[in-house]
Amino acid sequence: MKRTPVVALAGSVAVLLCGCLGLGPSSQGTPSPRPSGSLDIQLIGAGGPYTPGPPDLVAARSEPELDALLQPVAASFHRPDPWDGSANVGGHVFLGITVPFCATLKSVSAHLAGPALVVVQVNAAGLCPPGAGAAARPPMYLASIPDRELPQALVTFRLSSGAGQARVDLRAGHPSMSTADVAVQSRNAVKAAMLKVGTDGSSRAVAELDVVQFPSSASPCDALLATAAQAGILVVVNEGPVFPSHEEAFAWVSGALTDCGAAA
Repeated sequence: MKRTPVVALAGSVAVLLCGCLGLGPSSQGTPSPRPSGSLDIQLIGAGGPYTPGPPDLVAARSEPELDALLQPVAASFHRPDPWDGSANVGGHVFLGITVPFCATLKSVSAHLAGPALVVVQVNAAGLCPPGAGAAARPPMYLASIPDRELPQALVTFRLSSGAGQARVDLRAGHPSMSTADVAVQSRNAVKAAMLKVGTDGSSRAVAELDVVQFPSSASPCDALLATAAQAGILVVVNEGPVFPSHEEAFAWVSGALTDCGAAA
């Protein structure tokens, strides 16, 4: 999937599997060496929003930040939410991964495919039983990767299927946004972007929503090539099932929306 490298909202964002965060090496022997480039991704479990997609992949620097990013695009969340057990876990990037209706995420792997590109491969299986109805709503799964395994860069996480991508800004020394600000700014950004593209009978959808860093001057559409000075949120809107390959990128910075044009 090709993406335009910009869109933001301002506010002041093949592998070893574990069942939970913080799980140490197995006591049953020394684990086999991981292939070069593979990352220690941990599959935590289902939870979060009841109706997550799209976006099909969302990434953040903490579980609360991930929740905040999902609020503008999710109708409701599990209560209590199993993801909340990871709320106080630091030093990880958290991924929210959507799976098809009635499917179960069996395993997930990830590897560095470039200086700042992580490809995530998902193994999900399952069919809806007869009469599943509303119970067939697709769940979202939570996974995490330790920061120490990732480059200090604006890292792009991309599903191997090409169905979705997300970005997390791990550049050192750059300003960030509080979780409360992420919740407010992402909601405002999505609303502004949707008003900008209009409805015109199409089923519009948010294809990507990220917290990134932007410069204090110059066009936010060139922000990812410059030195960052303030935090913002990337919003990419497509036309859903009508024309999903047509994507429009927007930058929401300091309460203002900038149309960056069609995502190539």
